[in-house]
Amino acid sequence: MNPSTAPAPTALDRDPEAVEQLIARVLSRAHRTMEAQGSPDEARAILHIAESFADELATLDPRFDRLQFMKDVTEDPS
Repeated sequence: MNPSTAPAPTALDRDPEAVEQLIARVLSRAHRTMEAQGSPDEARAILHIAESFADELATLDPRFDRLQFMKDVTEDPS
């Protein structure tokens, strides 16, 4: 890739915590939607995906708070 055509850094590039929060927010919304639709298998599948993300994020950052991430995915923000 030519450096002159590389995309400009975004806030997500500079703030790994923002990436974690974005992922948790998207997964949380999907999980709540599946629960509201009465789709327990799909809701459970989303939790498995969240666990996979948590595993990867923990590998990348030893300070990553896996428990808090999963709470963010499963708790209703209201």
